[in-house]
Amino acid sequence: MLYKSMRLLCETATFEFIPAIRALITRELMEKYNYTQTDVAKVLNITQPAVSQYKKELRGQAARILEKDKEVLGFISNLCAEIHTKQVKPEDLHGKFCELCKLLRKKKLICKDITICE
Repeated sequence: MLYKSMRLLCETATFEFIPAIRALITRELMEKYNYTQTDVAKVLNITQPAVSQYKKELRGQAARILEKDKEVLGFISNLCAEIHTKQVKPEDLHGKFCELCKLLRKKKLICKDITICE
């Protein structure tokens, strides 16, 4: 089996898609639920300046790829609703991010630069 890249899927997720997911969550929590940057930072366990960068689209440029997929947007929208209604706690977000990464793999969104995805 030959790989075009030795970059692991989790590395691709960490460097490209996790910031994109955070950017989309930031946008939805602020626009739909009127969260402040500080509120979003607490929920996502990141800094307020990071939230500001997500809001200004200085981080998470891969969000443009994810925005094209209705299932991914639906997952993120449901996650934001769960965050807002406190059905999911900040410490439980790790599992939700893993679920979303599995969805991205299934849809071949993470595997774009790798020959074998599974």
